[in-house]
Amino acid sequence: MIWDRKVFACAIVFLPAWELNAASSVATSLNHSSTIHTNIRTGTVMSLAGTATGRLFAAYLPAKLIEESLLEDERRLGPDIAASIDRDELQTVVSEIRKHGTSRTINNPTPGVSSFAAPVFDYSGNIVLGITLMGRTRSFDTDWEGKEAAAAKACSEEVSRRLGHHRASVLFR
Repeated sequence: MIWDRKVFACAIVFLPAWELNAASSVATSLNHSSTIHTNIRTGTVMSLAGTATGRLFAAYLPAKLIEESLLEDERRLGPDIAASIDRDELQTVVSEIRKHGTSRTINNPTPGVSSFAAPVFDYSGNIVLGITLMGRTRSFDTDWEGKEAAAAKACSEEVSRRLGHHRASVLFR
């Protein structure tokens, strides 16, 4: 089984992909039965600096592409949605994501909503998708080693394996 039904039943799951227009956007979404106040749907363009999904791609895509995309965030998303991040802060975030194998946000960008995003790699070690698990902060385990993080990582690792990925082949650019 690709995912833990008990964990995934209590959250919104979506699969973000990197678009040619230099944006992380939702390719598909699997919703659960309760409502989370957020505007995530298929086609939603995510903030690169302000979301777990955007930061995930920032950690595994080429630095030049990310720098250009960060500059476009405010133009594309507007100042209310786009979060600014300086180069040093971005490097700290990227290091943390690579250390834990997931990206995490707590109550940001939406208060009361937290998420984990885990990378899906292809046979050549390139990120091709993400698995993002999002839920209400009060019932969502935000610990790096918690059940939500573990479920997102396990799912992304299984999908990566099915795409021919081997752990040692992740490319950091």
